[in-house]
Amino acid sequence: MLTRFGSLANTLDASCEALTACASPAIANRILAARATHLAAETDHIGRRPLMSDPDRLDSYLRKRLAHRGKEQIRTLFLDRIGRLIADECVCDGTVDESAIFPRELVRRALELDASGLVLAHNHPSLDPRPSSADIRVTHRLAEAAASLDITLVDHIIVGASNFSMRAAGLLR
Repeated sequence: MLTRFGSLANTLDASCEALTACASPAIANRILAARATHLAAETDHIGRRPLMSDPDRLDSYLRKRLAHRGKEQIRTLFLDRIGRLIADECVCDGTVDESAIFPRELVRRALELDASGLVLAHNHPSLDPRPSSADIRVTHRLAEAAASLDITLVDHIIVGASNFSMRAAGLLR
C-alpha cells in the first residue's frame, strides 16, 4: 500500500474505494479507523488554542478532512469568541463538482452553538483550488448574513492540490 499510495500520509488519506481496491475490506476498515482516530486527536489538539493562530496546522487538518474525497463536501468550523474550535461539522455532501451552502442554516447553527466566528471549508475533487464564481457569491452572502448577527466569517478555504484561502486572496472582506 505504501508503494501504491507513495507514503503513509497518502495511504491514510486514501478513499475507502482506493483502499479496498488494493487491500481486503478488513484492512481497509482498520486504516479508516486509524484515520478517524487520528482526526479525533487532531480535532482535540487544534481546539485548544485560537484556530487561526497556526494556519499551517489548520491547512493540514482540512487536507486530512477533505483531500481524499471524490465528491465535494462542505464543512463549517464554529469558533468561540477568542477563535477556538467549538465544533467541526459537515454541512453538505455534494456531487463531483458542486454542493449547496445555505447561509440561513449555517447562521442558525452558529447561534445554537453560541459561535462568534465561522470558517467555511470545502474540497474541489478536480484538485483545482481556485474558487468558482458561485463559491465567491455564496461566501459574500454568508459573510453578510453572519455579520448581521455579530458572527464573523473568518475564512472560506478550498482544498485542492493546495489550499486556497479567500481571506488571504482578498476575496473576503
